[in-house]
Amino acid sequence: MTRGVVTGCNLKFAAGAAGLLRSIRRFHPEAVRYCLTPAAEVAEVQAHLGDLATVLAPPRPIRGVPDQWLLQLLAARTLLPAFAEGVIAWVDCDVVFCGPADALFEVPEGSVNVVQDAVYNLGNMVPADVWEQYARQFHCQKTDRGFNAGIYALRRSDWLDLPERYEKAVEDGHYSYYPPGFDQALLNGLFRGRTNWLPATYNWHAVFERGVPRGTRIVHYTDNPKPWQPGYGAHRPGYCEWMRYGEEASALQSFMYKAYNHLSAPRRFGYKAIRKVLTKVGFWRHEVGVSTPAKANP
Repeated sequence: MTRGVVTGCNLKFAAGAAGLLRSIRRFHPEAVRYCLTPAAEVAEVQAHLGDLATVLAPPRPIRGVPDQWLLQLLAARTLLPAFAEGVIAWVDCDVVFCGPADALFEVPEGSVNVVQDAVYNLGNMVPADVWEQYARQFHCQKTDRGFNAGIYALRRSDWLDLPERYEKAVEDGHYSYYPPGFDQALLNGLFRGRTNWLPATYNWHAVFERGVPRGTRIVHYTDNPKPWQPGYGAHRPGYCEWMRYGEEASALQSFMYKAYNHLSAPRRFGYKAIRKVLTKVGFWRHEVGVSTPAKANP
């Protein structure tokens, strides 16, 4: 069955998409690669990515989602059936493949391949002010496990109407507003009961808190900043994986990054402690997600 991978970015995140796509090309050259980006930036992003992917605007807007490029791009995760390949994977642009990940593409009929979120249960993915509506709609509990929607794969023929299902879920929920990052919660609801859970090594996230263990196939940098952005630092866990597979550093350079990572452990632990304090007092938060203050979308 043919394989495809779809990611999404704007020009600001094109460097991340390039690293991801290089790593996919290295380990899965058979997979057809696509990148969705805002219509106004298609030409610039294509120029940046070159032959790493075919760059397209999302095939259509998602009804019920505010007309904001980021919210629409996140909801475009549901548009996988618009691509022709038999098995399609969505992979966020802040990801790097560290080895062959065939299990991601081996999707049981009627199922969706996902990885359990390392940090959040389902209740943590949904803002408190819409939880009751969500729970009634999808018949779930706050303690139910949820998956990280930054990486998932499905058989196209099983989910041809996924965008329409998503739009109907937004409409039927009668939510007072569309929260930032709500696409993850809605996908968890839509795929409920049809998830095929892969090992954590196929979407190893919360890298800052957990490091990157040996045998990890896919690293997902859910923190901010990202490893290609100023401020990440070579002392941070995951940096050597990014440089080796995303930036295609040489074997010698990769060894040096790895050695530096081990030697800088005291700095890393100090950074971690400081960041925890800043998080507690409210000076550090993610730009997108349920930690973003709830507010009505225009």
